[in-house]
Amino acid sequence: MLDENFARLIAEINPDIAHIGHLNHLSTGLVDELNKQNIPIVFTLHDFWLMCPRGQFLTRSIGQQNNYQLCPEQHDHKCATDCYKVYFSGREANEKQDIENWSTWIHQRMIETKAIVDKVDAFIAPSKYLRDRFVNGFNIPEYKIILLDYGFPTEYLTQTDKSKDKIGFTFGYIGTLIPSKGINHLIEAFQQIDGTATLKIFGRENGQSTNTLKLMASSSANKIEFAGEYINHNLANDVFSNIDCIIVPSIWAENSPLVIHEAGLQSACNNCRLRRDEGVCAA
Repeated sequence: MLDENFARLIAEINPDIAHIGHLNHLSTGLVDELNKQNIPIVFTLHDFWLMCPRGQFLTRSIGQQNNYQLCPEQHDHKCATDCYKVYFSGREANEKQDIENWSTWIHQRMIETKAIVDKVDAFIAPSKYLRDRFVNGFNIPEYKIILLDYGFPTEYLTQTDKSKDKIGFTFGYIGTLIPSKGINHLIEAFQQIDGTATLKIFGRENGQSTNTLKLMASSSANKIEFAGEYINHNLANDVFSNIDCIIVPSIWAENSPLVIHEAGLQSACNNCRLRRDEGVCAA
């Protein structure tokens, strides 16, 4: 049904070109529909979803020692046992069949995603690391994939206020509160700091993950604050003005995280003359 509706949509719009940002929770059939109507396709790679069923090359083995460990490459059997075992029946007598079933599903899934390489006209990789992984591990021809980092507006990075409440050195984390972001490791490292410092963790509450992190933080001798959500338009004043250093502790190979660009540009803007009305550097 999704493919059929999409086919009708593009027939109505009749675009000159299509840009795909992701197909997760959509359908690989969207690519086929674009091909049928001879519409060129540009596909931006934001993570490893085409190469890895879970998208991050990070294992998901809840209750096992290898939970949330980096995975070097995709193998059907390994995916089944390291990442999809949580969906097994739980019966020991069924384990062999469960492994075979999930290995077969993953195998078919990978055939489908690998076929996309020939159906897309050009791929964009925002980082060299991601580009190299797709060239060497997914056989995207080098001529077909270009390196082009993300573009984004900069006017919201102009800081007009400076926090009057901040005392001492303050570290900051910005992002989602999920295991792959490595916030637990950040808290553990921060707890070993000698001297007075503060860690501010910005991000939307995320149920059990947030509760676990707060429990870890409660035993810290140094101050750890969960600052909650923020409006991205107010990032400079509400977040950057309250911290001295941004930390990105992710445990998976993130692809050109936006927060690094934002922090770097905001710092540069604070060290030069800025036309605040336009948000562009005048130096």
